[in-house]
This record gives sequence, structure tokens and C-alpha cells, in this order.
Amino acid sequence: MSDRSVVYLKDLATGEPVDAALIDGVNLQQVELAEQRWKPHIEAAVAQLLRNKVPRERWPQHLHWNWKNKYKRTANLLAFRWLGLERDDNMQGLMMLDTAANRGRIQEQSGKPLVYIHYLATAPWNSPEIVQYPRYGWIGRVFIAAAIQISESE
Repeated sequence: MSDRSVVYLKDLATGEPVDAALIDGVNLQQVELAEQRWKPHIEAAVAQLLRNKVPRERWPQHLHWNWKNKYKRTANLLAFRWLGLERDDNMQGLMMLDTAANRGRIQEQSGKPLVYIHYLATAPWNSPEIVQYPRYGWIGRVFIAAAIQISESE
């Protein structure tokens, strides 16, 4: 079961906000479709990085992530939540949260449960590290705001 809510991304071509869907409860089929659509862009980015002899430590970390495997390892565990951002019938970003295993460390929150963002990535066509003209912005901001909201409600 997934919940969808309207959020806003920034269309980087126009500078205007555009509506998108925040999906809380992304399923395996959505993860597989996102990975399938992202793959050619990621492969092209890796090829370009190799041609330019960019050291691997300077590559975007999420280029090598296998979202399907991450999902399968956590899908049946209550502690993990999967969120996605959808616009134009494409997943514009994915995020995996852990809502049980971590505790606050600062004095005011010491020992209290907190939400931990394990993985967060934007679609390759939205990443300025990968493309010269990204399509949408605010993906990280929307995900961070969602994680904060989930943390407060948990």
C-alpha cells in the first residue's frame, strides 16, 4: 500500500514550480522501472567519466547503486520505508529510510528514535553531476522535508 501526495519540484528550464507525486510506499515494480529508465543515462555518464579520466572518488556515489537489490533486502522489514518522486510518468528520485535502528545523539534528543536516510538519489537527468542541463530541482529538498515529517510523526 502506498500513499501519494502532491509536492512541487522546480522545472529548471522555466524556473517555475511544477507538481509531482511523493510516493510513500514505493513497490518493487516502481523501483525496477526507475532503474530500467535510469540505466542508459547512468551508463552514458560512466562512459563519459571514463573518457575524461575522472578519478572514481570524484564520481557521483549513486552511479553504482543497485536499487532493486536494496529494495529486495529491505522490502519485508518494517523498519524501512521507500519513497519516490514521480513526474511525467517517470521516477525523478528514490529514497530509502530506516525508522527503527538509529537513536539521537545530541543532548536534547539523546536516545530518542530518529529517521535515518540510508539512500537518496535523483534521476540521472536531474543531476548536474551527470547532465549539463538538469530537468528538475528540489528533489533532495522534498525528500529531506518528507524525512523530517516522517521523523516527527514517528
